[in-house]
Amino acid sequence: MPRKSVQLGYCYGQCAIEKKECSTIAYFRSSAEMQTAAGAHGGNCLLTQSIHAHLLGKCNGEEGDVCSPNELSCDDSWIAYVDADNHDDDSCTVEDTVFGSCGNRCSWSPNSCLENEVWTFPSQGCSSDKVRVGACVKDNHAYCSVSEDSCDALSYFLNWYEVTDTMDVQCYLSREKIVISPPTASPSTLRLSPEEPSTKELGSTENLNKADTRNSAPHVVIIVTVVAIVTLSIVSFVTAYLLRKRQVKNNTPPRNVDIFIN
Repeated sequence: MPRKSVQLGYCYGQCAIEKKECSTIAYFRSSAEMQTAAGAHGGNCLLTQSIHAHLLGKCNGEEGDVCSPNELSCDDSWIAYVDADNHDDDSCTVEDTVFGSCGNRCSWSPNSCLENEVWTFPSQGCSSDKVRVGACVKDNHAYCSVSEDSCDALSYFLNWYEVTDTMDVQCYLSREKIVISPPTASPSTLRLSPEEPSTKELGSTENLNKADTRNSAPHVVIIVTVVAIVTLSIVSFVTAYLLRKRQVKNNTPPRNVDIFIN
């Protein structure tokens, strides 16, 4: 089943997940309305990095502050909720927030829970790419959204399971994170230890010895060839030297003979 993720809407001068983030709701434009504005007038709100960097609020309690997407997510033990516009802490981004869960399903708020599901906030492991959300449907197209407050006047909201059943798509808060595994060594680059022969690679010690014999055979051929060439060169040099010496001896002119006449 196809997977889609949330794109931000736009208020005058800022990106927004829901209308409530806008100082004037009339200025809000949904992600569906922003599709023709790519590259200008808030078009950057549709980019993946914009949802990751979007600031959220936080639950402010006696034991410390915890990043939160909304006041509904905060437990009763939290005494106040501070939204993104009223605090100067920029660490509460969508990417860095741990969200709540309805049972075993990571969710935007307890409003996403079914009757038999228990809300837990924050819920370990619930990063933005695991948070199931609904969608605003417009012109038979699903635009993933966290709540009805993200839709415009010409669209209607479906929750997380309704959009799956109706539109045949799964909506998440952000795109799935890609984990790159480190490269593994190729079997051809692994060296076998004489003390610990690999029966997995060769099957037995006997096969290992056969492999060593096969690997050493090319080296033996090379050595024999080099010795033969050197020996032949020496024999050729000695033969040429002897022939040259004999030729010089045969061509030696006769000695002068002195004849005395009385």
